Amino acid sequence: MLISTVILSYNSIEPIKRCLDELTVALLKFEEESEIFIVDNGSQDGSVELIKQYENTYKESHPALIKPIFFEHNTGTTFSRNAALKKSTGKYVLVLDSDAYINQEAIKTLINYLENNKDVG
Repeated sequence: MLISTVILSYNSIEPIKRCLDELTVALLKFEEESEIFIVDNGSQDGSVELIKQYENTYKESHPALIKPIFFEHNTGTTFSRNAALKKSTGKYVLVLDSDAYINQEAIKTLINYLENNKDVG
């Protein structure tokens, strides 16, 4: 697994669509598999249904890509983020907010930087 992405969602039906659209396109261009954990903190705006749609869309072609975690109520950022981080299996972890989006070139740049600076710090 190359990249595990963790996205927190709470009543974010509008921004999360763009976030997932851009991210799935970017990650599917890599040769190695990646995974996207979407942690929903009890949304009431249709976000849960949207997340399930993305899971179903990729279920057959890329079954390991979309991995939702649903909480019945808002557990806060730390608890919900840690729930996904504990399940992450990627070489790299990318944590995003539901209103963020990232393209493949940005991800390549980040990976290249990390690969070339392993001994820094």
